[in-house]
Amino acid sequence: MSEKNLLQVTPWLLASDVEAMVRFFVEVLGFRAWVQDEFYAYVSRDDAAVRIGKLSEGEDAAEERVEWGARAWLFYIDVRDVDALVAELRPKLQAAGLDGGKGPKDQPWGMREFWAPLPVGGYIVFGQEILPMPAG
Repeated sequence: MSEKNLLQVTPWLLASDVEAMVRFFVEVLGFRAWVQDEFYAYVSRDDAAVRIGKLSEGEDAAEERVEWGARAWLFYIDVRDVDALVAELRPKLQAAGLDGGKGPKDQPWGMREFWAPLPVGGYIVFGQEILPMPAG
């Protein structure tokens, strides 16, 4: 097989209010909603995408949390210019009532990172390569 078969990773984020989470991704983070109903949404920006699913309530919620984990999501999205993204997103995060994020900060593993808070807790981390990665 000569053509690459794996295209991208699209992480899942569970939210009690899918519509509110989509609004955050669209209005604050600049994503576009491609598919959305009360149980599922697919949002993307450039080559990055996230799938948002409805978090169960009641008796099913405890079982779902065990199956899916703690949900303190930590997405990592590689970007070309993290400083430009910080300039764009920090005022929108603050206007949405969140802190302005952490960073940008150069990390010893060769990435310059900005941690943007999610309204449900946890972060989306945007990272720019500052040291060349080894060829794979």
